[in-house]
Amino acid sequence: MPPMSPLNYKVVAYRSMPDYDMDECVDWALKMIELGYDTEHLLILAGLTKRVNFFETEKYLQAALNELGLKLKTEDDGVISYSSYYIMQIAKGTNVIDNLKTLADYVVDVDYNRSIYDFFTLHWAWSDMDWNDGLQWYWPEATPANIEDIITDQAKQWLITNEATYSQFIDDNT
Repeated sequence: MPPMSPLNYKVVAYRSMPDYDMDECVDWALKMIELGYDTEHLLILAGLTKRVNFFETEKYLQAALNELGLKLKTEDDGVISYSSYYIMQIAKGTNVIDNLKTLADYVVDVDYNRSIYDFFTLHWAWSDMDWNDGLQWYWPEATPANIEDIITDQAKQWLITNEATYSQFIDDNT
């Protein structure tokens, strides 16, 4: 089986994201086709013109997920799956501050879910340091010199701790 798109983490958890941008489903479908997947509804999704209709796209997305044997993630599993996309980027050191900000905003959207709350706190620690001469009260050991390392280390540890939840894409019934 070919590798799957990192966007899978977000797409299978779209119900866990208030106001999910369904245009991302088109990007996901295109990436999956590029990776070698070829199903009827994946091709339909890839052919939709952006600023897609939520309900039309959802219908094709659900069918494409079924064709690929992917399970939707909801509630806490959905939060973990959706968050894992950004946390993986942070762990790799990719646009750490931007991905952390997106994740912090998501924490608010999901009522301060405990599984990702540390990233909210780390975001505000870094943010406070930027305007408060390096001072912050959110993460005691964090300084301007080590905040990015702390964040990437926390991301790596989170990925290890939550791997069983976010990594299960293939439906056992397929």
